[in-house]
Amino acid sequence: MYLPTAFRVHDRATILAFMRHYNFATLVSYHAGQLHATHLPLTVEEQGNGPDAPIILRGHLARANPQAQALEAGTVGF
Repeated sequence: MYLPTAFRVHDRATILAFMRHYNFATLVSYHAGQLHATHLPLTVEEQGNGPDAPIILRGHLARANPQAQALEAGTVGF
């Protein structure tokens, strides 16, 4: 994804605050000739301290969701 320099943010605290405030993502995949998109609520977790500590995003996709079924079958393109 192209991101112009003027819109880049490098401050980790600012990025984490933004992700915690807007804690939804859209999972997009391609399966059986169609694009699928699901809005997912997320939690944002830091694993450790420091500027290089991993950031973990956790979400939930219902098993009844056709997109989840395609993911389990391993037939989705990203």
